[in-house]
Amino acid sequence: MGVRLRSVLALARVRPTASKFILRGADYYSDSIPIEESRDSETLLARAHNGQPLTRPHGLPARVPAPEIYGMEKCKRLVELALTDRDFKGYGRTRGWSDEASGYHPIAVNVC
Repeated sequence: MGVRLRSVLALARVRPTASKFILRGADYYSDSIPIEESRDSETLLARAHNGQPLTRPHGLPARVPAPEIYGMEKCKRLVELALTDRDFKGYGRTRGWSDEASGYHPIAVNVC
């Protein structure tokens, strides 16, 4: 279960200069995805995984399983979503990781 992130964006007043979607988790992990990725039809604000409600270890209350982004770069237990027009250095980038965490790792999520 979940909603497409682009539906959430459609309800927000997004400035034309916004370039990153910031995701902050309850465990102080944060990351960002390009706004183009957040508008992808497969990028979700998910509350379920493989037909089952998310559990705490898997991201309860919500997570954003963005296609083309490695699983280790996906923020779980979301508490805040934000948009910015600046470069954002989340958990990985502050530790020297590349901002190019792209790759394909399919995830099955139910959308209602």
